[in-house]
Amino acid sequence: MKHYGIFLAYAPTVDLRNQGLGRYLAAFLKGAADRDDLHFVLVCPSWSGKELQALLASEGVPRDRYEIRSPGQKPIVLRGFEAYQAYQKRPRKKPLRQRLIDWSHQTRVAAMRRIEERLAQAYSFSALLPLLLGLVIL
Repeated sequence: MKHYGIFLAYAPTVDLRNQGLGRYLAAFLKGAADRDDLHFVLVCPSWSGKELQALLASEGVPRDRYEIRSPGQKPIVLRGFEAYQAYQKRPRKKPLRQRLIDWSHQTRVAAMRRIEERLAQAYSFSALLPLLLGLVIL
């Protein structure tokens, strides 16, 4: 059996599914899978291992025809960069002034809804008296 090694070195932020060379490699390995005398060892950086595995699985390359070798962990600088990106993409909290404006608007809308419901449910003028007194107090 012949063993061939292929080294891939994409940047950490590159999605292999969108790269023509990655798809070409998957097609090449899928075509070579018909031969029993070939085995491929793919060597890649730690950040590409899982993406490469997913790409080859989605293309239908048999798992027994290749193996992926990469270091165990991502470099600490890359982990720091990914943490920074996650921090930048987090949902932002509205400023206090905007939250107070939103709260007062929601409170006014809810109060108007209650007033409209009570007006619609009133069958007599005497039923409207508590509502009118409440409006005078506001």
